[in-house]
Amino acid sequence: MLPARFQEEASGLLHDPEPRRCPACEGFSKPFRLIQRYRYDRCGACGLAFLDREPEGFSTAAIYGDAYFFGGGAGYPDYLREGRILTARGRSYARIVGRFARPGRLLDVGAAAGFIMCGFADEGWSGVGVEPNHTMAAHARSIGLDVRDGAIEAFGTDERFDLVTMIQALAHVRDLSAALARAATLTRPNGLLFCEVMDGGSLLARLLGAQWHGFSPPSVLRIFTPRALDDAVRPYGFGRVTAGRPVKWISARHAKSLLDARAAEGRVSRAAALAARLLPDRLALPYPGRDLLWALYRKRD
Repeated sequence: MLPARFQEEASGLLHDPEPRRCPACEGFSKPFRLIQRYRYDRCGACGLAFLDREPEGFSTAAIYGDAYFFGGGAGYPDYLREGRILTARGRSYARIVGRFARPGRLLDVGAAAGFIMCGFADEGWSGVGVEPNHTMAAHARSIGLDVRDGAIEAFGTDERFDLVTMIQALAHVRDLSAALARAATLTRPNGLLFCEVMDGGSLLARLLGAQWHGFSPPSVLRIFTPRALDDAVRPYGFGRVTAGRPVKWISARHAKSLLDARAAEGRVSRAAALAARLLPDRLALPYPGRDLLWALYRKRD
């Protein structure tokens, strides 16, 4: 609950009469949730929730600096210790893609330290990653991967790829339209786009409301629904092939960090954070939320 001195301000923000255009479907939005004095609007047509304005002083490199990967809270307590779990996740996703395409050249957007790329490599893929955090990109290069510093919106290469992966990336890119346009340009005709996002329309998101961990400004700029994701990629030539819910694992260390970051926001979050403290850090837990969505798209020729 907001402190009393913010109640009047919050009331005004949540009743702003000015409609805003949805960046996914061009529908109209209205104020939806106020989280840590950031406001998410939600589209009445596709359900996309997005920050009503870019956070002051926003910089992709700063938001996803080393504190995000090593500082805990809404980020990671130590991303480099998540390698085993993330590599297995990459292998799992590569097997899904393998039902529809042979291994080829991959572009991984938001590659971080390269662990998911390693999983794809285990299944026969090779390629390039792009990552705004220099420390993460440098680690990926240290283990033999071609991961380049930068953001997808400005990523330059003459190569075209058989598959572009955007795993937990679309919520964070600064310019959604520019990011998807660049991804489309870099995808070969009949190539594939694989996305993973948090699902703001999931049962867990609806039950927890403002306490749902998907609402995490300023790093989470937008939260998709299945329809919003389809609507966002369609103008760039992508049609859905298949979609599903991932079987995902998360380390207890990471889970405790996420829960601790939300513990002050309500009784449910506080109780979950206290219970999680009993778990050993190295334990791998099945992610129970059913609030994640993956989708595979093909670029029309």
